[in-house]
Amino acid sequence: MSSALTAAITRVGKALRLEQAQGCRDRATSGGIARFAGEGLAPLRGKLPTRDADDRLDRVDTLLHDYRVLAAPARQERLTAALAELRDLYRLVARLEENDPTSQPRYIGPRKRGAVERGTPGTRERVSERGIGEQSAPASTDQASGKKESNPQSPPASGSPVHNPQSPVTVLRGVGDDKARLLGTLGIRT
Repeated sequence: MSSALTAAITRVGKALRLEQAQGCRDRATSGGIARFAGEGLAPLRGKLPTRDADDRLDRVDTLLHDYRVLAAPARQERLTAALAELRDLYRLVARLEENDPTSQPRYIGPRKRGAVERGTPGTRERVSERGIGEQSAPASTDQASGKKESNPQSPPASGSPVHNPQSPVTVLRGVGDDKARLLGTLGIRT
């Protein structure tokens, strides 16, 4: 999702830079730069992750609103300010994209209490009290002794999950996708 947001910001930024390179004559896009920026940034409305990002988007809109009627020096000033806001907006969205919980690996965790195992030999399906099934790795059998060993990648049997510094923040209790995005604005990813 965020890559679509950054792509929209980039597209509008390129048009603004072209307008600046052409001397702020409002001919870089058909229909004018204000219309292009308004239509190009419209898909971002309601999809930006923070209030700061929404405010930046509003400032770009306000700066370019009456662009066509301004004199060349005023256009240059407004265009420079709008480009600065777009750069900041891009950095903010790109930083959040790095912490997008949907792109991070998920930790399923230990079996829930009350879960019942069922399935065919070789695979087991865990069914919790709500009836949701998950595949779990089969227990391996030691050939010499015939004893079953637990999967070395599974969490300890004590019921407490193992967290390491590379685990995403979503493995912590109470941290979902929304809170992970907010933590990402602070630079907290793992």
